[in-house]
Amino acid sequence: MNIVLLGPPGGGKGSQAKLLVQKFNYVHISTGDLFRKHLKNNTELGLIVRGYVDNGLLVPDEITNAILKDALIENKNALGIILDGYPRNVAQAEELNCICQEVNCKLDLIINLEVPNEVIINRLVYRVICTNCGNIYNTLNHKFVVSGHCDNCGSRLITRRDDEKEVVLDRLDIYYQVTKPVIEFYEKRTNIPVEHVNGADNHQIVLEKLAKIIIKHDSH
Repeated sequence: MNIVLLGPPGGGKGSQAKLLVQKFNYVHISTGDLFRKHLKNNTELGLIVRGYVDNGLLVPDEITNAILKDALIENKNALGIILDGYPRNVAQAEELNCICQEVNCKLDLIINLEVPNEVIINRLVYRVICTNCGNIYNTLNHKFVVSGHCDNCGSRLITRRDDEKEVVLDRLDIYYQVTKPVIEFYEKRTNIPVEHVNGADNHQIVLEKLAKIIIKHDSH
């Protein structure tokens, strides 16, 4: 099963994708992770990407498409793939169809996580990330062993620039204007099944719903 996981920023796409990878032995391809890898390594591409990400803007399609295509080729023998963070607009969705034909990768299922704005804001504005191991916490509901430091490895925790409140609000505006139409694209212009899931529930409940949907479609 090759799956596109859609939803707003802070909707839980990355967390659920990681859990689904463990459950089904699929490969998780996240454009966000790919971008952060380039940012961390200060590559030429990373320097270009930084100017967009730090301001909550979308990275230009030609850069994103090329990164995504390379990742699909690299994982062409995977049991299944979960795409997270791509496509982010209709043009990318159309390009993904072309890329899939080029690399012989068929999309089987689209899953859209639906989450209210107030839940998203609380998730992102209070989110902190470990500078070393990448663990993610929410300061609203987590008691740390050492304040400001990761419970897992003890390294410093930071708030990402694109999780600051004004940037989060801008990201939500971009999502509704640019990314949400992708759902309609798949529903009206393709034959790929689209499923909608309430992503505001706790992680385990959402995971169980997603797993049932994947098993249902995989058996067809």
